[in-house]
Amino acid sequence: PPQPQPSPPSLALTTNTMSSSNQHNRTSSSNQSIDGFDAAKNNANSETSKKSRFPPFDNGLSEDEEVVGKFANTLQNKIDSRAITPTPTERAIIRNAVFFPGFIFGSLATVGTFIFLRRVPILIVNKMQLKRYEYLKENVKHVAAMEGNKPPKPMKEGPVMKTIGTLLDAAFSSLIGIATWSLTINKNKVLNAAADIPLIEGKSEISNHLCSDFIHIYQNEVRPKFWKEKRDDSLKALSRFVQNCEKRQLYEKKLRREMGFIYGDDNLDEIDLPLPVPEEIEDIDDGDDWAALEDVDEDTFDDT
Repeated sequence: PPQPQPSPPSLALTTNTMSSSNQHNRTSSSNQSIDGFDAAKNNANSETSKKSRFPPFDNGLSEDEEVVGKFANTLQNKIDSRAITPTPTERAIIRNAVFFPGFIFGSLATVGTFIFLRRVPILIVNKMQLKRYEYLKENVKHVAAMEGNKPPKPMKEGPVMKTIGTLLDAAFSSLIGIATWSLTINKNKVLNAAADIPLIEGKSEISNHLCSDFIHIYQNEVRPKFWKEKRDDSLKALSRFVQNCEKRQLYEKKLRREMGFIYGDDNLDEIDLPLPVPEEIEDIDDGDDWAALEDVDEDTFDDT
């Protein structure tokens, strides 16, 4: 019988070369698609991280959060150590800023909601029963004869349902009042009132315990351009508080000089301001500053 002719070597080599080339192309295209998918995924993650308002997963904080955290930690440490005891004037300023007018609207919302929940549903049910009775009385004669032409008795809550309903209505009314209070509170009024506390007359415990630390953080731990770049109301109020602290310290310094206090007096921090701190106050520049005499040796005055 005739034997099958073997394929020429060149044809077999060409076939193997083509198959390996196709396999290489499929592998390279697969790798390119994987690389493209990874690149797209990375771009999407980077875009998401840029748009996200939440902190990164590595617990990194933005500059705003770091700055606010420094002041907040200082305040929290003072509160924990019970170093700050606000004066009656300071308490009144904070209370008026926080409670008015939001507290008034919140209280009205709480009382109005409670009365509505306790009265209106029962009135609606009784009204619907009365309308149903009148309809049946006019359209169905045997109903009127069977019920003796007497309207239905008004609905009343039992002792158990009344107690449970009162508690639930009171809780829900309180939530409505708190929500109304938070929505109607004047945020700018609260921030400005807190920022202007260093300007009050008399004693200021808040200023005595916070101003020095806040001024140090403001001047030494935050870059100067930071405060010019930010427009947030909270940061602006914080900057305003520190500036008012500097004004108060300058005003106290001027009063001590005029009153002839000796440097190192134990009562320097307890000085009572006779008037509120002036909005426009300049540093002492006429003559030598009394505080600069601390470095002068007392023997100098004895020799003279």
